[in-house]
Formats: sequence, structure tokens, C-alpha cells
Amino acid sequence: YNPSSRAHIMPVITPAYPAMNTTHNTTETTKRIIMAEFARGRECCAAVEKREKPWSCVYDRHPFFSIFQNFLQIQIMAKGEDVFQRFKGWVESRLRTLIAILERIGVMAIHPNPHFYDFTEGEEWEHATSMFIALQFPEDQGAAVGMHIDLRPQVSQFVSVCSEWTERDDWPGQYQMRVRRLRQSELPSYVFPNSQDAERSAGSQGTKRSPERPLGSPEGVKKRARLSAAG
Repeated sequence: YNPSSRAHIMPVITPAYPAMNTTHNTTETTKRIIMAEFARGRECCAAVEKREKPWSCVYDRHPFFSIFQNFLQIQIMAKGEDVFQRFKGWVESRLRTLIAILERIGVMAIHPNPHFYDFTEGEEWEHATSMFIALQFPEDQGAAVGMHIDLRPQVSQFVSVCSEWTERDDWPGQYQMRVRRLRQSELPSYVFPNSQDAERSAGSQGTKRSPERPLGSPEGVKKRARLSAAG
């Protein structure tokens, strides 16, 4: 561990020799989320001490899909269990790259969801899962109403990294990855614990859930980035 290194964003050092940073994978985004959770925990404990809330408030689930309006969805699909687990592991190991790329967009803040959500994609893709990254556009970071933010360059870079999978020639036509942007009203029903939550989310926007929303500007005229074994 080098104290002068700027690569250590939120160092937590081991108490025994050799001194190592146990949080070397922490990014500016994850640091912001962790610090926010520390603050929430402190508020909850203070409320418990004042008998305003029960201890269970500390363990309240984060209402991820309710509080954010825009998301980036990453779908991973495969025709077999073995290739699915292998390709999923490869994509998962490259998510840090995507986070770093998105962090460079100054007017946007992101919030990755660490959970994967399994779903079905017809008979062709027997194994499929999704992960989501919430997209925020804070005014204090320079975002403004009507501003267009094109995510295609960042997503294309991530897709290019994932296409370098070292085992791709062993599984031709057996796997696929899709990346697309969604509004809250367009979220798939499988991310909600029950159908009522899904209907409440869709109804809150006053619109029906559309099949998909391509990446890019709000006009929805730009195609989604897509990676398949076929090229």
C-alpha cells in the first residue's frame, strides 16, 4: 500500500503486515453509495435512540427501482448452463470497466445494482439474466432539462471489451449480450417481487411499458448496442 497513490479512493488498510488496501476495487461511485449508507445508518440509529423508529429500519431494502427514473440494462443469455456461467463470469469481471467509463460523463451519476435478475427469453435462450445500473442527472453536476446524453460511445467501448472473451471461439452462436436504456415505466416485470409493484411502477409514469427503448437521446431513434456470438 502506497499512501501517496491516487488510485486508492477509499483505503481500508489491513492491521497486520504487509499493509494492504482491502478496498482497492472501490470506485468514486461505490464510495459515494457507501458514504450515503453510512449517513442513512447514522440517521436510523439516532431515530431508534429517540424511539422514533424500530431497529428494523436499519435493514430496510433499498427501493432501487422506485426512486430512479432511468436505467441501463445488461442482458446476458446463453443456450447452455456451462457457457452461460462462463460468459456471465467474463461480463461480470468487466463491469468495473463500464462503471469507470460511465463515471467520466460529468453530468451523470450512476448507481449499480449488484443483483442479477433471471428471466426467460423464449426457447432459444434457456439461460438469461439481467443487471441494472441506475442513471441520474443531478442539476448540481450540470444536467439540465432537455439535455441529450448519447451513451453509445461508452456502451460500444464496453461491448468491445466483452467481445474479447478468450473462450468465444469455443462457443459459436451459443451466447449473446444486449445493452439498452430503459425508463422506469419500461422495466420488466421480473425485477419486482410481485405483479402489483410492477403495475404501480408502470402506472406512476402514466404510460404502458414499451418493448424496449434504444440507447441514446430521448427521441429513441438510435439503435441499442448489441453483442452476439455471430459477430
